Amino acid sequence: MKKKMLVLGALLTMALTLEGAPTKKTQNTATSKTAKKVMKEKREDLFESLEEKVFRAPNGTKAKIQATDSAFDTGKKRMYYLQREEDQIRALESELGMEETEHNFLTEKYDAVMEEFKTTKNEIEALELENKKLKNYLARLNAMEARAKGGKK
Repeated sequence: MKKKMLVLGALLTMALTLEGAPTKKTQNTATSKTAKKVMKEKREDLFESLEEKVFRAPNGTKAKIQATDSAFDTGKKRMYYLQREEDQIRALESELGMEETEHNFLTEKYDAVMEEFKTTKNEIEALELENKKLKNYLARLNAMEARAKGGKK
């Protein structure tokens, strides 16, 4: 992972220098500072806990759902390497002729939690849509009531 970060940093630095083509030392240090800042933000984004991604999201149902969705996507990317290791364990066990044992691999647990989240997310979206319809209906009823009271006077 550190090698990837170094390569990413070198690419960002190279891209920023080619973009501005700095000729003075002051421009080069500014570009370097910008590249370091971008690298720091990327590093924080990659290694930040998934809970932090959700909790630093702005308040509101839609924002929290989007932040949670983004956190699950990041988690899925992180699970890729674990999945490969778990597949290697399964393959090794089958090559050694070991009995299939019941494993509780982390990726399987993650997939179950992700499915539960998707179900809950769909339910929340359906409830929000229903809530919006009810608010619209209530506003129409209030308008009809105001019109009826105005007509009686």
